[in-house]
Amino acid sequence: MRILVTISRDYPLPELAVRRLMEAIYDPAMLIEVKGPDGLAGKVTVVHGASHMDWLLAGVALALGQDHEPHPYIGRLGKAGGPVRNQEMVDAGADLCLAFIARDSRGARDCFSRARNAGIRTTGWNHEGRQV
Repeated sequence: MRILVTISRDYPLPELAVRRLMEAIYDPAMLIEVKGPDGLAGKVTVVHGASHMDWLLAGVALALGQDHEPHPYIGRLGKAGGPVRNQEMVDAGADLCLAFIARDSRGARDCFSRARNAGIRTTGWNHEGRQV
């Protein structure tokens, strides 16, 4: 199973993001595949933007024995580097997208929209912890 995570660098509720990722890894209501005998839906790969808070969620995946797939910002493209990277993550494919969007975050909101438009099962939370 592949879970795309997008999180604003200044997302104020990191504990919510960690909890939701752990639920996605372990909770059958969030999973698309059938769980194996270890309680997981096979091996989970967390696809992330490789910056700031993304590494927190990648660390959670690693701590739980799962994989991660970083997609760094493409600095040589200037301001286009973020949107291009977001599209690359979406194009890499995911079964689920979890988005954690701070108030004025264009990057996480962009990735959230791209995943949803690509038909990836997507859910997100705003800076107050409300589902969007």
